[in-house]
Amino acid sequence: MLLPSTTFQMLLAATTHFPHWYARLQAWQSQAYSNHLHLAIVREPYLSRLLAGSKRVESRFARDRRPPFGRVQPGDILLLKRTGGPLAGLALAEYALSRPLTDLNEVRMAYGDDLAITDPHFWQHYAHARYLTLIWLDEIIPLPAIPLPRHHRSGWEIIERWSG
Repeated sequence: MLLPSTTFQMLLAATTHFPHWYARLQAWQSQAYSNHLHLAIVREPYLSRLLAGSKRVESRFARDRRPPFGRVQPGDILLLKRTGGPLAGLALAEYALSRPLTDLNEVRMAYGDDLAITDPHFWQHYAHARYLTLIWLDEIIPLPAIPLPRHHRSGWEIIERWSG
């Protein structure tokens, strides 16, 4: 996915009060920052929990090895987008774990608190998942609503750099 340049300019404008984020985004665009930029679609209440700091680990369960499986590295930038809505935040990947999922209950017991999952049906929904990605997040900041139109329903995309 290519990020529209107008959206990128809005991101830069929204981070002027966060010098580390502003510099990191500029370095990514100029290819001086080698890490990747990801778009993570996050539904409520999990997005609000991430932005409030009560949730520090984002999870993705899947039947196949689709992104973000094996694609997120420490230092990668995550654009946090509200499901069906605008960009709402930025986060830095501190650590990522991607592995085959053999025991969902083990994941629930080991990481349930960090994932801030309160929906009793959450774990049932992912009972048939075969792969797991957990991403520990740092430097999470909220953004003003920045529109980002999308034309498909994937919950994760890797943003490509553009020239110019």
